[in-house]
Amino acid sequence: NWAGDKHLTHNFITAWEKCIADAKSKEPKPKVKKVNTHHIKKLLGQLNNLDGTVLKEVVEVGILNPKFRTALQTQKTNQGIKVGGYLIKINYSGKRQSYDIIRISDKKDVVLDVKLYEMAFCLVNYLNEGVLATDPRMVELHRLYSEYLMYSNLASQYKRRYYDAQKEDNQAKQMQNQEDFEKNRDIALDYKSEIIDLFKKNTS
Repeated sequence: NWAGDKHLTHNFITAWEKCIADAKSKEPKPKVKKVNTHHIKKLLGQLNNLDGTVLKEVVEVGILNPKFRTALQTQKTNQGIKVGGYLIKINYSGKRQSYDIIRISDKKDVVLDVKLYEMAFCLVNYLNEGVLATDPRMVELHRLYSEYLMYSNLASQYKRRYYDAQKEDNQAKQMQNQEDFEKNRDIALDYKSEIIDLFKKNTS
């Protein structure tokens, strides 16, 4: 059952605003492409100390984006993140997480077992805007996610085959499966990066 929402603490929002100000003041000049990862980790550490929240994943993506409004307007619940009229419920399974999208008004499951948080967030954002399933933006989002899932699953299959070949001490099969694993993994990551780009657009 949905456990209701809980507003973000004042300390978390205050710390977030300070972190954004610090990040803006210490951003590298336009010609310098190197990111100060130490500074980013320090900011994340400050946020974690103040409020151990499921918004950490959102903050990691948007830490250097001064227009990162949408995530701050969300509310955390005992089960996940409420965004507008929908709840992104987090499911924990070992080291992996998946996400269910639930319509709050009638507690109806809209989508179950989404593998990427960025996908779940973009979908909820579109639903809140009333974007139709036939809208090109929604169609493209689902296309990218379907491609990501397909190549991610293929990569997992080749990874299992690699270990099977390793047990058989078959060097030729190991090399082939390793090559196929890396190829499909890289394609899956390319699609994931496109979804992350859409996520950033939806939070700006």
